[in-house]
Amino acid sequence: CDTTSLAAPPAPLPSGASAAQPESVAQPIAPRHIVVFIDFSQLSLAGRNLSLKAMEEAFAGELPPSDRVMILAFRKGLRLVQDFTSDASVLRSRFAELYAERGSLETEVLSESSNLRDLASRISPEAMDPRGGIRITALAYMEAEAHRARRSLHALKGIMPALAAIKGRKALILLSDSLREEPGIV
Repeated sequence: CDTTSLAAPPAPLPSGASAAQPESVAQPIAPRHIVVFIDFSQLSLAGRNLSLKAMEEAFAGELPPSDRVMILAFRKGLRLVQDFTSDASVLRSRFAELYAERGSLETEVLSESSNLRDLASRISPEAMDPRGGIRITALAYMEAEAHRARRSLHALKGIMPALAAIKGRKALILLSDSLREEPGIV
């Protein structure tokens, strides 16, 4: 049995169209999931303010319908600020709320520059004795910085399996002043 004769006849071409030009078919855009990870444990006051204002401006317009954005904040722990949404006005309002929320400022980041000034003020030939003095203080500051950075890296590593399970394109935006892979090492 010849099944080619059972197929419907081809539709007539619109006037002015030629059979040699294929019709353009819009390909569906794969969804894109964007995670904004705000690492307050590594943001100075200036960095925090600049980052949050930049995010408000980045989402000033409308998002493409296939984009979904989530906001996560990390300080002492990971907090979901906004689940995935395509509503840019909701995102802008969440960033504005974080900007107004002074509790997101990490005091340990503020103490980092005062710790460095403290060490600089103590530098003298006697203080450089490897058995104590400035070395012990510097090591304590270094370990505190390393601990804070390890917490941030651990939180980032923890969200990766969840992102891997999401189909489609993904992007991670990290807002941080400095997150070193080897914290405490200059």
